[in-house]
Amino acid sequence: MEDREQVEAKLWTEMRSQSRWHASKILNGKLSFRPQLSWFPTYEDLFNGSSSRVTEEGELIGQASDAGRVLISAEAGSGKTWILARLAQKVSETEDIPVWISLRELPGTGVPAGDMESVLRAIVELSHPSLKDVLKSRNWVPRTIVLADGLNEASREYIQPALAALDELARRYPFLCVVVTDRLARRPIALDRWQLSTVLPLPEDEIERVWLASKRENELPTDLEIVSRPFFLDKALDAVQVGISGATTIEHFYKEQLNIRDEALDSLSFAAFRAYRAKSSRVMDLREFYTFTDEKTVGQLVEAGVLRTEGDEAWFTHHLFHDYLAARHLAHNLSEWCIRSFEQVTLGAASFDALRLTVEQIGDTRCADRFIALVYDWNYSAAGYSLVEDRVSSDMICSILAMLAEKRWDCVRSTVEEVSDALRINGSNLARIMLRAQDREELIKISARNQSADPEFSAWRELFSLEDKLPVDLQVVRRISSSESLEGWALANSLRRCSLNQSAIEELADNSRHGTTVVRWRAVHALGMHPSPGSSSALLDRLDDEDVWVRCGAIRSIVEQAAISVPIRASLIKEVIMRVQEGKIDDQMRNVLAKSLNIQPQPEDWAEAVTPLVQQLIGFAKNLGEQERWAAVMRSVSLPDSNPVTEG
Repeated sequence: MEDREQVEAKLWTEMRSQSRWHASKILNGKLSFRPQLSWFPTYEDLFNGSSSRVTEEGELIGQASDAGRVLISAEAGSGKTWILARLAQKVSETEDIPVWISLRELPGTGVPAGDMESVLRAIVELSHPSLKDVLKSRNWVPRTIVLADGLNEASREYIQPALAALDELARRYPFLCVVVTDRLARRPIALDRWQLSTVLPLPEDEIERVWLASKRENELPTDLEIVSRPFFLDKALDAVQVGISGATTIEHFYKEQLNIRDEALDSLSFAAFRAYRAKSSRVMDLREFYTFTDEKTVGQLVEAGVLRTEGDEAWFTHHLFHDYLAARHLAHNLSEWCIRSFEQVTLGAASFDALRLTVEQIGDTRCADRFIALVYDWNYSAAGYSLVEDRVSSDMICSILAMLAEKRWDCVRSTVEEVSDALRINGSNLARIMLRAQDREELIKISARNQSADPEFSAWRELFSLEDKLPVDLQVVRRISSSESLEGWALANSLRRCSLNQSAIEELADNSRHGTTVVRWRAVHALGMHPSPGSSSALLDRLDDEDVWVRCGAIRSIVEQAAISVPIRASLIKEVIMRVQEGKIDDQMRNVLAKSLNIQPQPEDWAEAVTPLVQQLIGFAKNLGEQERWAAVMRSVSLPDSNPVTEG
């Protein structure tokens, strides 16, 4: 009879075999790219491109083993999943065990995102081959490399708990190391434990090598920007034409390689959009998917390796296949241009690729501008990410980038980081210039260089350029209800810096109660810098608003008022504590509250003032993970020069 060690040795061999087979399904005979990875000590270095070293793909195994935790943060289509699949193949030929986890499946488990232990157990359940035998073994266990793919493909509420759970796995089991892939976004990780890297664009000689190896008859395109990312190079190799954008490259693939005509592609796009709407997940209900498309088209997708099915579920093998289709439907259906749709196609702001792909498919500049303005009404970082120079007007690009850059002087530390990251990711010459602006006066001069006769841009620039502490006429304040998104938000931002009399504050308070959703949001945002009994009362009222973003804006502004005004600080904090005790601060409000408490520069005695609030939040936390998060908030407030608390 075999002893336990012999049984386990056979099990480890079988696990390696399963991993090898799973990786081969992902790679599916594709040409081998040779990407390089660049490594960074901080997120600031990552977004600035200040690399500490560059390594070949094959060195990732050693990096993961030495560090224990690696996060690969890179653009969509940069080959992150293929890199993990090839890593799995290489590891499976050694004594180590590679284990695959598809994080896009995490929301489908139904575990509460706020309970880190439940999320950890769900991640173990999703592992392939299963981690269970490895984790429960009492004998020697081979080094196990957990390959967690697609952090950004999980809905937003699961991102931070998933990272915390993977970090905890590596802590509990010293023989285990973790490699996670993600989009370019700042995450709440301890960089003394995690190694941070990105995938570099393919260099010209590597693109030429792959192109020649494919034996294509067509010449290599002169503009290599799109095909410098492996996903788009792979699709270009299969198409007759090389697209000028990510959207056109994927469109050519669907039409030329899969022979899907426009009508069928429209139906497929509607089905993909509906799938996001129905489940807010990249995993779709196959039966519902069939109701909007046909078996022939689904068969083509499965045969081409674009779609996979298992039981009653289906998913696209790369999220850009799904995002392109959902974006195609969104681009052609203006009635869907609303916050609800933006939330759904981005999985709650987890990934903005679908929005950028939408802009790439809008042929009319004014329509593209309108789309960007509506996105800004929902999420300013998403608007910045979705700017496509040949689709969006120079006026709109200037306006969006300037309003992002203006927030570099915000009092909430995480906001400053978020907009700085957004400008660096945009990467345009204008974004870099605005990022270097020393103050608002210089920023206004930069935006004035954009010469335009468009009355909408002129109206925006007038409000954006209002001087600090300028007394504002009541008629100007009333423009906060403008139907023009950028005009309304430019004014909301400027009013925070202007001098407002009692009538102006009452006008904002009235708008915060009776305006449309976005007007209420603008009004509470403006009130944050004008503490008074009337404005504080209006903000406290909005903590019960029907719209979550108005509630989040109100809680942020209440923290701002408490920071500014010592006389009302204690009463405002007491009001928030009461709502915590009554269970009236929902999860999204808590996320905003956690970030808002980290004020810069920090007011005198701020840590002492907010300690009772944080203690209550710890006491009413739903689980240990949430308690630890609020303890981290307290540390960041007590030690304001430490790493801030950010949201996943």
